[in-house]
Amino acid sequence: MSRIYTITGTSGSGKTMVKSFMTELSDRFVEIAKYSTRKLRPGDTDIISVDQIPAFCDIKYETYGERYGLCSDDIIAAFEMGKNPIIVINDLSGIEELRKYIQVTSMFVFRSAPNEQDYIMQEMERNVDGKLSEDQVIAAARKRFRKADSVMRMWMENQYAFDKVIWNTESLDHLFEQIKLYVRAVEDGVVFQQERKSADNTSKLILIAGGGDRSGPNQMSGKDTLIDSVQKVYDLNASVVPKMTTRMQKPEDGDELVCKTLLDGSTNQYFNMDTCDIVYKRKGRQDDILYGIEASKIWNGLNNGKHQFLSVTDEQAIESLINMFGRNRVQSVFVQTFLENDNAKGKDYYSALELFTDRPDLFSTSFLYDSNNPEAREFLLDQLARFFRVHNLTNPQLAKKFERFSKGNYVEHEHTS
Repeated sequence: MSRIYTITGTSGSGKTMVKSFMTELSDRFVEIAKYSTRKLRPGDTDIISVDQIPAFCDIKYETYGERYGLCSDDIIAAFEMGKNPIIVINDLSGIEELRKYIQVTSMFVFRSAPNEQDYIMQEMERNVDGKLSEDQVIAAARKRFRKADSVMRMWMENQYAFDKVIWNTESLDHLFEQIKLYVRAVEDGVVFQQERKSADNTSKLILIAGGGDRSGPNQMSGKDTLIDSVQKVYDLNASVVPKMTTRMQKPEDGDELVCKTLLDGSTNQYFNMDTCDIVYKRKGRQDDILYGIEASKIWNGLNNGKHQFLSVTDEQAIESLINMFGRNRVQSVFVQTFLENDNAKGKDYYSALELFTDRPDLFSTSFLYDSNNPEAREFLLDQLARFFRVHNLTNPQLAKKFERFSKGNYVEHEHTS
């Protein structure tokens, strides 16, 4: 099937690297040039700088006050040669415009969250000849930061518009491996189809995967924060599926785990691994701790119309759950905990990232948990809220209360004095 691959990301995120890797990966990929009213920058290979967008450009959009144009004939010519066009584009309206006419696989490249001080340091390094004043350097850096922050927020607020997040947070080898395996999955037709807006109101099984910070408080990760929020923040018609585990209970454990041994050393009367349909051991761990999932409890919740949330970062377990409950009913979310300090990245972090890289067919979307940001929790909850909206995950009792007001059948009574 003919398709366009779009690449989006902040300045310095690695968009050019991703594009280069794709063209190295296969000669089926070809870069499509854009016409733009902005000036050329060092390294630009896909921009033709013009004063006005030519009339033959029939796909147009605007970003940061600069206009861009694509010629559909260039895209059609690539298709006729059996090529898949690659377009670097930092504008959501441009992606959606292309999506009106042809299959688009949209990727967002993440390297790090925009930091104003980092941009100031970069601009100072560029100004080694001293041609710019300090005020001019800072002004240029702040302009770049605002653009980067805008692109970042565009992704966070419109994650439904992107099919894949490329995490450019590790080595170049890891980046290349992500691209290679994802493109292969797309071409083989085995990746999750990203839902732009679900019309399906059936109860869903939402799987949450990810690894955390081994040096942080209670080794909390974005995955843990999401599960905690489902239980304490959002009043949904949902429940968190508890897992059985043979390990001893910890003080920070919530209702999500049914541990064999309680804090006081006694045996948990509710623990019974024999009732579990799926039993697994965490990859990379040297211990013999087992985890178990009861499919019957999930079915009971779904059949009662309740969304089920389950924390699980195991390849075989996720695969089994998708096979049991069906792709239409399962939404699997990978939560990437962003850590600048490599020493904080433990085995769970790397094994989770390896799973996300090796099995792009298992995950329908990705969230970012930036552990360096004091507003990390708020940003994560914002992403979760938008996920709920796309998939119609609501509280049915509240929906019932507001039903007669939302369908246009409410007639306001006349007020008499």
